[in-house]
Amino acid sequence: MSATAIQEIPKLERFFRILAENSLVAHQERLMDNLSLTTEERFEKFCSKYPTLIQKVPQKHIASYIGVTPEFFSKMKMDLTEMSKGVLNCGTLL
Repeated sequence: MSATAIQEIPKLERFFRILAENSLVAHQERLMDNLSLTTEERFEKFCSKYPTLIQKVPQKHIASYIGVTPEFFSKMKMDLTEMSKGVLNCGTLL
């Protein structure tokens, strides 16, 4: 996309500006979550924000997204399952 197209079509400039602003807000929110929430809280937030991805995305990618190793994530899931008597709040994960 050339700079002249964005200058000539104001709606196009607005679209890309809003897209960039939303991306920045999402990045800042994720950064703040990684700094302020516990691992379990980040996982719960992931589950509520992306409930359908739990079944579709490999566990190692979910672990990476919430900022832990796959091994730690596996142990955390087992601990959460034991505490909740086999049912996690984010659905049928296991």
